[in-house]
Amino acid sequence: MTNILTKKRLYLNNIKCTINELKLYINHLPSKSKTIMGMYFGLENTLEKPLEELEKDYSFSNIAVATNSTKEEVEQITKEYIKVLQNSHPKFTNLDKADFKIEEFVYSVKNEEEIYVSQMDDTIFLIENYIENYNLKEIYINKLYLLLNQANIRINPNRYSQKRERELISIYQKNKDEKLAPASMTKMMSMLLIMEEIENGNLKWNEMITTSEKASSMGGSQIFLKVGEKMTVEDLLKGVAIASGNDAVVALAERVSGSEEQFVKRMNIRAKDLGLKNTNFINATGLTADNHYSSAYDMSLIAKELVKHEKILEFTSTYEDYLRKDTKSPFWLVNTNRLVRFKEGVDGLKTGFTDEAGYCLTATMKKDNMRLITVVMKEENTSKRSADTTKMLDYGFNIYMVQTILDEKTTIEKKKVELGKTLTTEIVPKENITILNKKSDDQKNITYKTNINKIIAPVKKGDKVGTIDIIEDNNIISTIDATVKEDISKANILTIYLRNIKEIISGNLKI
Repeated sequence: MTNILTKKRLYLNNIKCTINELKLYINHLPSKSKTIMGMYFGLENTLEKPLEELEKDYSFSNIAVATNSTKEEVEQITKEYIKVLQNSHPKFTNLDKADFKIEEFVYSVKNEEEIYVSQMDDTIFLIENYIENYNLKEIYINKLYLLLNQANIRINPNRYSQKRERELISIYQKNKDEKLAPASMTKMMSMLLIMEEIENGNLKWNEMITTSEKASSMGGSQIFLKVGEKMTVEDLLKGVAIASGNDAVVALAERVSGSEEQFVKRMNIRAKDLGLKNTNFINATGLTADNHYSSAYDMSLIAKELVKHEKILEFTSTYEDYLRKDTKSPFWLVNTNRLVRFKEGVDGLKTGFTDEAGYCLTATMKKDNMRLITVVMKEENTSKRSADTTKMLDYGFNIYMVQTILDEKTTIEKKKVELGKTLTTEIVPKENITILNKKSDDQKNITYKTNINKIIAPVKKGDKVGTIDIIEDNNIISTIDATVKEDISKANILTIYLRNIKEIISGNLKI
């Protein structure tokens, strides 16, 4: 039986790993060991040469310099890499299928000068389903790149984009419902409740809140409130959103609900309202506590609701500010989310860290008419946290676009109003109706159908007066609430009487 390793020969015999290529890989791979292993995807006949020949052909010393490693590390990882491949190969039976799909795809685009990475999605997906072993996946996907390059087909945006895309999909989908400690990302729910209290008129921006002993005694991140110190709601919320102040969020929680414990009950009720299935809060801060957990998916749902309150983004997008500005001891606030400063367009949202939770970040960015939200949890360090978030944001904005079906200001129907000061009203979507498309795909043919109830004044803008079904290929894909374009007050008795007399005279109303 022919050795399958010899038969496949890694398909990369024409690739030489230069130091420049190594450096490019370094920029896209998360860890040193993985980076070094990645270098050997391109080593000619790797498995057919002894280590001494590899050392001669591809200087381990040069690779060590390029990867900030030692020669000994490179040598050891090379040995491990070869061993893994040798031990893994016999397990796989779908390699020929992967070969066929690769060759089939390359043949299908042979007359193209340029293709988008998104056009390779299906082929990549099939390869990853045919082959379970991570190293082999990399080899076969690199074969795809090699054959495309040999056919002079340019891949847009760059050679490494698909590799990054696959990593991002994996990150995005990985353990999205796993219950993990959310650390200070907990404060997103706290801020959501506070913003709702403000917008409902139960809390004023300029209201002075007195710091309790409990709030003052909070550990971790804080703005160092003193017992009895008074601070406005706005400044306290700044302290939460920018500096993740535990003392500030407890002070606000006590004002809203009387105690942190009662506030936490409201947090859990709100979590159920939002449909969160893997979340339970024990405190308002995110400090480590038994049975305090959430998931990446649940955090994204909280974030989605929070960003509807645009005022909070003014705080979360601020990199630095001051509290107690008019005192002898102004307090410097620095945003714990460094992406706010270093990645253009990022305007939130909340970091988190404890020993149990690791490094967490829920980030958001808006570009054109599209807003993305990303969540990473239990990262190794702040650099990895920021890097993975950046990758996801870049991927989303590079590959996808938002198609607007209906704008929230677009009149979709006019409806008669009973007992209203005005006789008719314009019906509009309660929010923008959009769908997500890949930039490489044609825009979808979307229609809609309205289901509007009888409207009786008074009615306020935002009140649900019916629904709008969004339809694609005769299937309802979404249902959105409909509302009135502006407030409608109830007509007084005289107005209604005169209106009825007019209708009788005109014959439109029979008695």
